[in-house]
Amino acid sequence: MSQRLSILIAEDNATNRLILSELLKTEHHIEFCDNGKAAVDAAERGEFDLILMDIHMPILNGLEATQAIRATGNDIPIVALTADKEFANASSSASCGLNGIVLKPIAVIDLFDAIARHTPHHVSAEDQN
Repeated sequence: MSQRLSILIAEDNATNRLILSELLKTEHHIEFCDNGKAAVDAAERGEFDLILMDIHMPILNGLEATQAIRATGNDIPIVALTADKEFANASSSASCGLNGIVLKPIAVIDLFDAIARHTPHHVSAEDQN
């Protein structure tokens, strides 16, 4: 059995929050925030194993929030969530401070593969079936 992770999900879209909650809530502790500033604040006060960060959010977008988190010296894995295929193809996620990218609409296998790749306790898509 895989270890339960603590995951911060920064996502402003209610439908996407619901989908992510349904995919992750039984296996992991999840906390949501709906803007980039709230994500930065939560990362500063919380102990998370991973952040799933929407790129297009209010107040601070996902890249600005990632840069703010990195500026504090926090090296928590941050995986971008985006429907912007051009961003995913053209972006060097490492240079943005991101550890990876998952495209929307989110495929379950891509989500769990990203979680497994960027956390010390691997959770594979096969473990979820």
